[in-house]
Amino acid sequence: MTNLELARRRKRMTLRQVANDAGCSHAMVSLVERGQRVPSETTARGLARAVGLPSPQWKTLQKPC
Repeated sequence: MTNLELARRRKRMTLRQVANDAGCSHAMVSLVERGQRVPSETTARGLARAVGLPSPQWKTLQKPC
């Protein structure tokens, strides 16, 4: 499980909710969570904001918990 997935689950958000809030597709959220895609800086910041991670933590989205 990645930091992104853990934060999303703690907030009880769906992939689609995170994607909508972050301005990307739910497929992108899934790929990032599974470590199959490295998001751009803009997307990573949006994902971090969507799940409530502080700005400095956007770089750790894909790190295992």
